[in-house]
Amino acid sequence: MSLDIWFLRCVWSVLCVIGAGLLLALCVRSFWRKDSISGGGRIRMTQFCSFRGRLSLYNFGQPIEVYGSNAWVYGSATVDEVDKLGITEPATFANIKRFGFGWNAQSGIVAASVPHWFVVILLAGLAFTPWAF
Repeated sequence: MSLDIWFLRCVWSVLCVIGAGLLLALCVRSFWRKDSISGGGRIRMTQFCSFRGRLSLYNFGQPIEVYGSNAWVYGSATVDEVDKLGITEPATFANIKRFGFGWNAQSGIVAASVPHWFVVILLAGLAFTPWAF
């Protein structure tokens, strides 16, 4: 095996393991903070969210003009602040099963949710994929 291929395999594995470690830290943080990135264009708005052990993606069928039409905004709030405001997970996740996977599409909102542990295991598996061949 050439040194270049070996180096690329090492870099890939290290990046995947670092990503998995950062995702584990985000998972732990998600139980006392809600972090989100929201934005979009003139047609629709998208939001990525980490809250209570899950990564969620929301795609709203129409733009919500809060920060401007093309702005991407990071937001963070404590779980207590979220609970005081009465913000709960939307009814779109009413079908979340035992392991935390969920999705739904209704009223112009498409929502999907996966638990942090699933993405961590996926990244850890990808870290060792180059060494299998």
